[in-house]
Amino acid sequence: MAKNIFREYQDFLDDELQDNVYHRKVQTMINENGRRLIIDIDDVRKYNFNSAKQLISNYTDEEVELKRAIKECVRSINTDYENKYGEFFVGLYGSFGRQHVTPRTLRSKFLGSLVCLEGVVTRCSEVKTVLLKSVHYCPATKIFLNTYRLHVTII
Repeated sequence: MAKNIFREYQDFLDDELQDNVYHRKVQTMINENGRRLIIDIDDVRKYNFNSAKQLISNYTDEEVELKRAIKECVRSINTDYENKYGEFFVGLYGSFGRQHVTPRTLRSKFLGSLVCLEGVVTRCSEVKTVLLKSVHYCPATKIFLNTYRLHVTII
């Protein structure tokens, strides 16, 4: 099953019959030294409706195969670039239908699926770092000294 999903995405990215749109996008990503390929979900829908439906409803599993297909596409264009980075990412845009939500309509039923969340940021606080574990190393003796663990409740 996973091989079929991978093959579908690989065929989608190797789009010689459709003007090489994504092949050129991968080439541009490589030329710009990028690691994220932006894909229009509507293009996936045009290519294979069921793949787009699965991508939206079961994103956590589908993303793995899509990233593998991107990596394979990069490897076919430039092996050195694929070896240099190893992992590539995907960004999606387009029409998400029922999966287009606001912060008030975001529910647990969307867990594991892809959603388009739209909202306006009204407040933003600074990120507060918390030390959870401290390990001290002595280079002279090459010994690790006292490991401290801090238990914190973040509110």
